[in-house]
Amino acid sequence: MITEVNSVIATFGLYSGSSRERLTFWELWDERSAEVGNLGDMDIFASWLGMAVSRGFVKQNRDETYQLTSVGRRRVQQLNRMIEENQEEFGTFEFDL
Repeated sequence: MITEVNSVIATFGLYSGSSRERLTFWELWDERSAEVGNLGDMDIFASWLGMAVSRGFVKQNRDETYQLTSVGRRRVQQLNRMIEENQEEFGTFEFDL
């Protein structure tokens, strides 16, 4: 399950307008689909997003947008450190906040 949650969290960093803190489900879905190709079932991605919300990494706002919590931002930083430490395996990609 943590891989799926990390996937959702990473999508915030992948979003080309990452300076925006609040993203709709459709913006997240479109960006994730563009980045990794066909994800298959949209319902699966929605359940991953739900897991990220329930674990406190992502907050769902009243206006039906989503944003990273402070816990989620720290997780993005951890993922970046992991990638940096394993650059040969992962390349030079980095998630933006």
